[in-house]
Amino acid sequence: MNAHGGRRPGAGRRPGTGRYQGEQTRVMRIPLAAVPVVDHVLEDFRKAQLTAQVTGRPVMRDPPKRSLGEFSVRVPAGSLGFTDDLAEDECDLHELLVRDSSTTYVYTVCGDSMDRAGIFDGDKVLVDRDLEARDGDIVVAVLSGEGHTLKRLRISQDHATLIPESSNPRHRPRRLRSDEEWLVWGVVTVVIRKLRSRPTATTTKTVRSRA
Repeated sequence: MNAHGGRRPGAGRRPGTGRYQGEQTRVMRIPLAAVPVVDHVLEDFRKAQLTAQVTGRPVMRDPPKRSLGEFSVRVPAGSLGFTDDLAEDECDLHELLVRDSSTTYVYTVCGDSMDRAGIFDGDKVLVDRDLEARDGDIVVAVLSGEGHTLKRLRISQDHATLIPESSNPRHRPRRLRSDEEWLVWGVVTVVIRKLRSRPTATTTKTVRSRA
């Protein structure tokens, strides 16, 4: 009679390859009815571990209104053109650029992996956490053990890929495996670039996100 059951050499998941890599675990017995609840708690814990790595600065919740003059005509980037009857209005940049202050964060881009998408080292990007990421969106993604990165998201039926758009050939697409811990932190909605900065006497530290 063949014996069944018991410990088999080499069976099971290899150490260090599970969801909570590097952490000690223990077996627990719970009622079947409580399994969905425990799964939900563990999923929230997993997301908290990943998002703890993200250090984007939130936009101001209730900023004072600071309007700039806005002209009612479009500025030509090709041939030169002028008009004498430009009507002037007011434009609040916060109202124009920020959909929801409570879910929008500011990042400073570091790197050249998205320069062909018009996002360069030192640019500021606004990232909205409340938007559902769609195929083709530029997102800030968080990868377990690697931190956060800014790439274009491509979604297929069975996997997702983070695509760099760079003039630097060292940047390669990153296909995300089904057993890999990752999440989309938010969707990039705005890119801000200063073409000329006013020099200041003090230097401030900025939060940087790998591109």
